[in-house]
Amino acid sequence: MGVVSYTLAHQTTPMLHHPCNVLAYQGDVIVMNCEVDFGSSGAPVFAIQGGAYPRLVSVISSKAAMGGRQVSVGTIVERALQVLLNRAG
Repeated sequence: MGVVSYTLAHQTTPMLHHPCNVLAYQGDVIVMNCEVDFGSSGAPVFAIQGGAYPRLVSVISSKAAMGGRQVSVGTIVERALQVLLNRAG
């Protein structure tokens, strides 16, 4: 996975952190080791595999700490999108 974000420190040039991995799942929330900073909220998280096109899998919600490590927290896009589509239909 990889996250592309504009942050407080990178306001004019996007920052790419790749690779990063899922550390934990809690319902529709995922905890990742993607490096994010203030301003990263809403940044896309892509699954990047081989020669395939990147696929949007999450959106950064916040940065946090878990067990003394800096982590990022996001929501699983596919599930949230399905809920929205069901409500709109």
